[in-house]
Amino acid sequence: MIRLNDLIETLVKGARSLLIVSFFTLAGTLPVAAQPAPEATASWTIPQGDLSLTQAHEIAIQHSPSLTEATARIQAAVAVLKQANSAWSPRLTARGSSFYHDGVQQLDWQPEVRAHDSFQQHGAGVELGWLVFDGFARDANILQSRYRMEQQQQLHTETTRLLLKAVSRAYYQAQMALEEMVVAQENRKFNRILEDESQKRWQAGAIPEAEMLNFSVRALQAESDFLSADERFKVACAALTELMGLNQGDTQLPQRAERDVLTEIPYDFATEKAFALEHRSDLQAIDRQLLELHQQDRSVKATFYPSVHLVGGTSWSKAEDLATTDQTEHDSYAGLNLNWDLFEGGQRVAQRREIDEQINQLKAQRRQTELEIQSQLRQDLDRARAALAIFKKQQLTFELTYKIRSHTEQAYRAGVATLTRLNEAQTDLVKASGSVAQSRINYLLALEMVASTTGRILSE
Repeated sequence: MIRLNDLIETLVKGARSLLIVSFFTLAGTLPVAAQPAPEATASWTIPQGDLSLTQAHEIAIQHSPSLTEATARIQAAVAVLKQANSAWSPRLTARGSSFYHDGVQQLDWQPEVRAHDSFQQHGAGVELGWLVFDGFARDANILQSRYRMEQQQQLHTETTRLLLKAVSRAYYQAQMALEEMVVAQENRKFNRILEDESQKRWQAGAIPEAEMLNFSVRALQAESDFLSADERFKVACAALTELMGLNQGDTQLPQRAERDVLTEIPYDFATEKAFALEHRSDLQAIDRQLLELHQQDRSVKATFYPSVHLVGGTSWSKAEDLATTDQTEHDSYAGLNLNWDLFEGGQRVAQRREIDEQINQLKAQRRQTELEIQSQLRQDLDRARAALAIFKKQQLTFELTYKIRSHTEQAYRAGVATLTRLNEAQTDLVKASGSVAQSRINYLLALEMVASTTGRILSE
């Protein structure tokens, strides 16, 4: 009879478990009361890395293809400058020719006379040319090329600034995911410990099964949070590896966020605004482009003047197998050559008008960039101040919540506090842990964004 009762009780428990499993399966969630498989399919360890943000910046500067591309544009601009400077040098040209002539000559007034002759003609010569005056277009072209080179240098700096900004963002996103993994891991450990204890108490008949399953569900939820954070960490690391110019197999993991005391914001808006407007490389690039357009306008104005070339040379020519005798000629010359375009249908005027409009466009673009810098700087500073204030509040909240959870856990183990109260305390602690880590990293990221907006990130 006792065995029959035990069998009935076992069947009832099995049916109850089957109903619970069916319910969670239909709801899309799998309970973990009797499912210890997660440890066999997933690793709950925190990734350990030693990559600092400074090291990530250095690696990106050394290996990023975008900086290599920007460097190539600088070298191309240097080559253009050398081409422009070559206009000051004289041109030495050598010529040579060799022809076979077969000619027939018949005069209109003597149709009965027909002359036929074939001969060979050889020639060679050297000519020296030097541009003496071109309305100062040569100087304008050289300055235009120099400003273009400086513009490419500023664009290289701007590319570096944006690259370091992206590296910092990806780095802190990875760190934030790491902190979320730590919180989820601690939450999982806590609920797994209570799950083991509650299973013993449930088997002893001290608590209902639902109370035991509660910790299993919460442990599963913590594992889901860990896996989600792990996914975000891997995505951020993949993006960071790409930004650093490394292959995905060479991924370097960021280190855990430091727990040092956060300092107050070392920036004020007026000082940082003045620094940014003076040092931002994109503004400097626009200024160089404006100077380049002014020199381009000078080059067009120079076409209204004549160009004068100093030319000189010598040539030699010889004709062989003539009907009468061979013929040899020598020629030497020197002088000035003047060219002056008096009318070209209004092309030069239209070119200058086009340049004027491009200058107006760049001035408006520069003003817009200044407004964007000021707006972004204001937003970054406000975010930094808010993040620091939030961190201080969250840090205090975490300390108080940790004490409350500890007292509640002791009360629950003593049978004084209810399961609902313990769940609330643990949930509050998990939220506080995540919030304090998130606010800390948000503040560090906000400071990095301020340095990027002002351009100080390049010197730091």
